[in-house]
Amino acid sequence: MKGVLLYLLSFIFSVASFAQDGHELKVTVKNIEKKVGNIRVCLANKKSDFLKDCFSSKDIPANNTIVSAGFKNIPAGECAVAVFHDEDKNGELTKGGIFGIPTEDYGFSNNPNAYFGPPRFEKCTFRVGSDTSIVINL
Repeated sequence: MKGVLLYLLSFIFSVASFAQDGHELKVTVKNIEKKVGNIRVCLANKKSDFLKDCFSSKDIPANNTIVSAGFKNIPAGECAVAVFHDEDKNGELTKGGIFGIPTEDYGFSNNPNAYFGPPRFEKCTFRVGSDTSIVINL
């Protein structure tokens, strides 16, 4: 009888651990100056996708000076997040002038300086190994 009970318990625990595909990630964006448009949050889990493609993304209405986005089932590993204030809701970071300087606010995980162009993936990465929360300042 003990053998059957141990077998059932091990089966239940293995199924429960298999059912959880990943972790939760909460991204809080602060310093939103204008309450118009959306805050676009883009999560990249590959260096080759950073600032080009999103593993997962969300648009949150910019209706406060602080907003949050939650992501579920994020696999363990390195990630980087880029955000921008899509004031005109065109889905793209609006740039202007001859140098293509962004006219909409933006930010990155780890809040690196981006004075002379976007930061490298390595400057923005953080490890997801459990449920994680990060804060990005625009």
